[in-house]
Amino acid sequence: MVRLGCLLLAALSASSGCTTTIIPPASPENPTKVFVLDHGRTPSLVLPTEDGRMARYAYGDWTWYAQAKTGIWEGFAALFLPTQGALGRKVLDGPCDAEHVPQRVAVGVEELYAIEVDRDKVAALRARLDELFEANRGTLVVNEPYDFEFVHHPRDYMFLHNSNHEVAGWLRELGCQTRGVTMFSSWKVRPPAK
Repeated sequence: MVRLGCLLLAALSASSGCTTTIIPPASPENPTKVFVLDHGRTPSLVLPTEDGRMARYAYGDWTWYAQAKTGIWEGFAALFLPTQGALGRKVLDGPCDAEHVPQRVAVGVEELYAIEVDRDKVAALRARLDELFEANRGTLVVNEPYDFEFVHHPRDYMFLHNSNHEVAGWLRELGCQTRGVTMFSSWKVRPPAK
């Protein structure tokens, strides 16, 4: 089993150059900006709030990401077994713009991607994620190093549905298209077709 895991990791490492391309919607009716933050191995999504602040969301493995248990077994389980998913949320002071987002996020940001989408779709996604968060508040843990509050997410985490897949799904809810493998936190933004 360990040998198989090592072989799979080697194969995944060899293919880690795969990039996910984000194609924003063309000419949103009521435009606003959202931000994809690439933290190296995992992304998060920052959405503006109606009161001028911003909310940052992420998805990951409960044990590894929410509880910060990062041993060999926990890493193996997160990669190769279905595990409890985690939804992270942090409300931050605004404004939600390219200057203030990296200043407010307490963890490292390797890349920041600004994407223009429709404000109504942002409100709908934020409402859905907040409702999911509140429905699972009984599982809440605070992880200060990652600067998040985490709750259980109903979808299992696994390599074939990891943080990158989840953020890509959120972007599609905002009217974006995504292209590429989406397994790794490697992103680029392509202008929408005219």
